[in-house]
Amino acid sequence: ENADGAYTGFLIVDAHNVDWEDITTDGNGNLIIAACGNNVSARKDLALYVVKEPAPRQTNAASVLRTIRFRYPDQTEFPPAANNFDCVALFAYGGKYYVMTKHRADTRTQLYRFDTTDPEKENIPTLIGVYDIGGMVTAAEMSPDGKRLAVLTYDAAWIFEAPAEGDNFLAGRVSRCAIVMG
Repeated sequence: ENADGAYTGFLIVDAHNVDWEDITTDGNGNLIIAACGNNVSARKDLALYVVKEPAPRQTNAASVLRTIRFRYPDQTEFPPAANNFDCVALFAYGGKYYVMTKHRADTRTQLYRFDTTDPEKENIPTLIGVYDIGGMVTAAEMSPDGKRLAVLTYDAAWIFEAPAEGDNFLAGRVSRCAIVMG
C-alpha cells in the first residue's frame, strides 16, 4: 500500500509468499517468481511460480499457471552443516530456468538448470557449474541476446560470457566491476 492506503501492486493468487526472491520473464509472456529464499537452508517447499504477465493498469491480480516444486540434488540434510542452499538468483535462457545459490558458508555459487518443470512432481534441477564469486550472490539476469549473464553480489557486478558450447556460464570468460559504497 502507498501512503494513501491504495494498493500499488498486484496479488498473485494461489501462491504463498514465504521468502520470494528474484523474478524473471521467460520470453513467452510469463513471469517466473523464485519462491526459494532459504536463509538457513532448511526449507523443503522450494518452488518457482509461473504467472501470465499481467497488465498492471488493467488488473490487480494474477493467477499461478504452474507451480514448479523442487529440491537440490546435492542437499541431503535440512539444514546442512554448510549453509549453502539459499537461492536469490533466477534467470531464463534457451527455454529453461536457472537458479544460483547464495552461499553463507563460503564464497562460491552453484548454477542449476531445470531440465524438468513438471507441476505434478518434485523437480530436481541439474547442477551445471560452480564458481568462487568472492561473496554472496544477490541477483542474476541474462542479456536479451543470450550472450552474457550478469550476476550481482554485495560488492561487485559480474559479467559471464556465454561459453562456446553448453550453458555453464560460470565456465566462460568473466569480468568483475567492483561496487564501491561511499
